[in-house]
Amino acid sequence: MSKKRSKAKGKATAGKRASGKRSQTERSRTERVQSARDVAARLDAAFPDSDVARLWATATLFGTQFQATTPFEREAARALARNEFLNNPHAAGIARLFSLYVVGVGPRLRFEGFEKYLRSTRPTLSRGFRDYVERQWNAFCSEIRFAPLLRQATQSLVVDGEAFLAFAYNPKASRGFSVVPIDAGRVGNPGARVDSRTLQDGVFLDPFGNVDAYCVYDLPDVAAAQYDRNRFQMFAASDVIHLFRDEIPGQTRGVSWLAPVLKLVFQLREYTAAVVEAAKASAQCFATIETQTGFEDSGFADAVEFEPTPYFPFQTFETPNRRAINLTPGTTMKPFVAPQPTTTADAFVAQILSQIGYPLGLPRNKATGSSHEYNFSSGRLDNQPFEMSIDCLRRDLFEVYCCDRIFAEFYRSIFPDLQLRFPDEDVPTFEDCEWTWIWPRAPLVDPEAAARTNSIRIKSGQATLEEVWRETHPFVDFEDVRAQILRDRADFPEMFGAAPDAPTPSASETRIDEPKAPAVPTENVPLLGAE
Repeated sequence: MSKKRSKAKGKATAGKRASGKRSQTERSRTERVQSARDVAARLDAAFPDSDVARLWATATLFGTQFQATTPFEREAARALARNEFLNNPHAAGIARLFSLYVVGVGPRLRFEGFEKYLRSTRPTLSRGFRDYVERQWNAFCSEIRFAPLLRQATQSLVVDGEAFLAFAYNPKASRGFSVVPIDAGRVGNPGARVDSRTLQDGVFLDPFGNVDAYCVYDLPDVAAAQYDRNRFQMFAASDVIHLFRDEIPGQTRGVSWLAPVLKLVFQLREYTAAVVEAAKASAQCFATIETQTGFEDSGFADAVEFEPTPYFPFQTFETPNRRAINLTPGTTMKPFVAPQPTTTADAFVAQILSQIGYPLGLPRNKATGSSHEYNFSSGRLDNQPFEMSIDCLRRDLFEVYCCDRIFAEFYRSIFPDLQLRFPDEDVPTFEDCEWTWIWPRAPLVDPEAAARTNSIRIKSGQATLEEVWRETHPFVDFEDVRAQILRDRADFPEMFGAAPDAPTPSASETRIDEPKAPAVPTENVPLLGAE
């Protein structure tokens, strides 16, 4: 029994040793496979080769910056973008294009009064009250030049990356205040202080990241002078409207929208200048004069009484229409053929402009300023992302951070006047008000197609006639227009497709009643179960 037990025990020990060896082999194999997977799954961009290393040499791998970009980078990008805006027609056209599409003639206010959930408990405001608020607002917009102010802010967003608007005291204004723009270069740290957690390029923050105040440098005493960082004023955050697009977490200042394409914009301007210079060189006509022996010939000099005409090689002289040059004897001259402009110059410019429009959300026809390459369907499809970006800019930036805040200051300024003029009505406070901003719509490219679309929506039940009317005419009351349309149908039936002498159907004839069940005869009908 002892021998059997020893043999069994030896077999068990050998089995454990073999299993241990197999487990070690499997672990080592797993580790090798895992290491191979780790190496294969690395990011090649983190280990650039020599060709692209110089392009990324200035990229910071580790840093302690509180913002995504440094003040120097933003200032340099802003200065270069302003230079291109003033000298490059494409950059200026892109900035003005955004101002026209986003703002246009400016948003209009549609004042409703109380909030919807309060209308059941509070009386509805009269139409005279709402019209008075809208008239006063329109007068205030004309006084502060509201639409041009927003267009200028939009151009500042594209060029500078941000726009500053401040509420300033104005004794000559009807409401005692006005809204003035502030140059983005005037906002910075006081006394050249270094950025910290609570101060980031002129923006003072509380420990929770909320904006407390802005540091705005004073204007210089003389022109062409730099801003003095020791002369500044502190503006409360409630008095400043700061518009910029958040793109990177931790961003408190805006970066120029043209920053990703500044090099392309500059190269396009240089390419255009080179093409023009090459075209001018090719357009100039040269005439060459050459001789095999030269003008100073001894035989010719003996035959005449005067001295021979001296000959100076490579001397040019002007003619009435062109320029001529003398060549040395035995030499010839080949014309200079410029490679530009070529037939591909316009295609190259269009392609560069398309690349410039990519980060800005511009379709190709908007970036190039021409739609000759498009058909109607392609143009409408390409404009959809651009129109969505315009709606986002209006909603996220201008309505929430700009228009609502300006309207709040305006309404609080006229609130005492409203209480005196309408004592019988329950005048709502600003917190109880409801309003809507109506932005200008883009001009209709195909009005007939839009009319057919609205007709299909009405007939298919996707929208009512009143909804379609409010979309196209937001400031015209539907009931007033409906009554006028009914009068026009009665007075001018031929304008609506009816014969002049055709009888007009009465209201009872045109009324559509609900379908009724057929009449059931009650006479001679056997009852159920009757014999």
